[in-house]
Amino acid sequence: MTSGAIRSCTEAADQHELAAAHHRRTAKHLNSGKRAAAEDERTLALAHSERARMAETIIHPAASTDDDQAAMASAWRFMD
Repeated sequence: MTSGAIRSCTEAADQHELAAAHHRRTAKHLNSGKRAAAEDERTLALAHSERARMAETIIHPAASTDDDQAAMASAWRFMD
């Protein structure tokens, strides 16, 4: 594995961890009835997920599909 691929793996992992933290905060805000704060956290989580996806695309270009975006968007329909 090249050093660029290793950096991409590390970046993807870091972004997934940040996304997970924002997802947890989203749930916490929803449980507290703080819908606006939950939406802000959701936006941050999706941004980190997108950054992770981009880092993964560097490692494996065929991994990126429009289906991934549709699945991610549908997972958040309950917020609308």
